Amino acid sequence: MISLLQSPLPSFKKLKTRRDTMEVLRTINDILQPITLILVIIVLIKLNKKK
Repeated sequence: MISLLQSPLPSFKKLKTRRDTMEVLRTINDILQPITLILVIIVLIKLNKKK
C-alpha cells in the first residue's frame, strides 16, 4: 500500500501476477466502500425529505 502511494506507475508495472492485481483491487475496494456507503446514506436522506 505504501509503495502504491509513493510511486503509482512503477508499482503498477510490477503487477505481473494475478495475486498482485487482486491485492491492488482489494485496497481500492477498501478505500471506495466507505465512500459509497456515505453517498448512499446521503441520497436516501435527501429522498426521504422530498416525500
